[in-house]
Amino acid sequence: MVTVLASLAPVYLENYRLQQYLTQLGRDPGFVATPDDAIRDEILTRARALNLPLRTADIQISRVGGGLKVQMGYAVAMNLALYRVDLHFHPSETAGPARARP
Repeated sequence: MVTVLASLAPVYLENYRLQQYLTQLGRDPGFVATPDDAIRDEILTRARALNLPLRTADIQISRVGGGLKVQMGYAVAMNLALYRVDLHFHPSETAGPARARP
């Protein structure tokens, strides 16, 4: 069990780092004005640096009411000793007026 957890932990950590990056982007006041293609390029660059198999088609960007929502979904195939498992991740971020603020 420890071996399985140790094998999976790095992928979860990299996904967490990608989510933190998205959160950081969402806090930037200029993020909402950034063109969609530039946002995709930034996210893909970070995902590649984290060795995550994110593709352009995996990133959805929507703009509503002056806000911006970035959603993505991707899977990482892990080949463990006796079986294969696909880990599915769905990082997202909302920025601008649509973002819920306490």
